[in-house]
Amino acid sequence: MRCIFAMVVSGDLTFDEYWDRAAYATRRPKRNGTAKKLVGDNIYHRQDANHAWVQEDSVHSLADGSQCPLNTAHDTRVNRILLSNRFIYFGADAPALPDNVRDALSYERNARDYRRFEAGDAKLLLSWLEPQLAAHPNAVLADPINFEARSQRYSATLKRMA
Repeated sequence: MRCIFAMVVSGDLTFDEYWDRAAYATRRPKRNGTAKKLVGDNIYHRQDANHAWVQEDSVHSLADGSQCPLNTAHDTRVNRILLSNRFIYFGADAPALPDNVRDALSYERNARDYRRFEAGDAKLLLSWLEPQLAAHPNAVLADPINFEARSQRYSATLKRMA
């Protein structure tokens, strides 16, 4: 089991707030853009709370760029974007999580989702992460795993890039 990224949550926004704020406009994907632009994460918004979600053309869309209902339903099941001003992203260089840390958290495989722990319950994890965060504050240390597949789409049915 590997640690791809870790963050201390410093705030949150709704998807619409994330979409509307100029500070996050650069996070919108451009399927004809640079490698980084291809995988932008600012992809969901609505006209207002009474309208359906719009999913911009992204790795979460169908192959033709149209909206993928399965990914939209999964990704928007909680209308919340987590923000962080203290994070580390290991990506493809993700280090293995030490067995004692994983065991202390009673961590089981939790595919395509996150886990939330109170600081006291995550003491071993935080002790393991602290030197990394100190050495590489708010750093992206490597490209995402399978970044070469960035032009592909995520299949909610297969639960992988396809």
